[in-house]
Amino acid sequence: MAEKHLSDILDKILKASIVFLTLALVWFSVVFYPKAINKFKSPPKNDGGLIENVQASSRSLPYVNSHFTIEYLSQSNVYVIMVSAQTVDQYAQYKSEAELTLKNILSMDRLCGLNVLYSSNLPFARPEKSSQSHC
Repeated sequence: MAEKHLSDILDKILKASIVFLTLALVWFSVVFYPKAINKFKSPPKNDGGLIENVQASSRSLPYVNSHFTIEYLSQSNVYVIMVSAQTVDQYAQYKSEAELTLKNILSMDRLCGLNVLYSSNLPFARPEKSSQSHC
């Protein structure tokens, strides 16, 4: 008698756990999984922060676009990068883009040994000369 009662209790627990696990599986497959997939399908939204795509295209000097200008001064053997930015984050990003563009134009992996002068329109930014910081 006690064995039958224990068997009935275990049978109910087993059936309840099967129902619970089935509902959990259905919830994960129908609700949670599609939301997670859609979250990773779409690219992350950029809210004006620091990180954006950096692009460079092969052209000749002087190179001018809306964010920066690259010129070569042959008399002094200096590359001048003039960055036009409104925030420090933009300045850092556009400076990286300008360096990548200069590398692309010169077909170089690094700017080692080149004299590069950075200039900005930001009121608190000073011209920055760099010849070895790229190595």
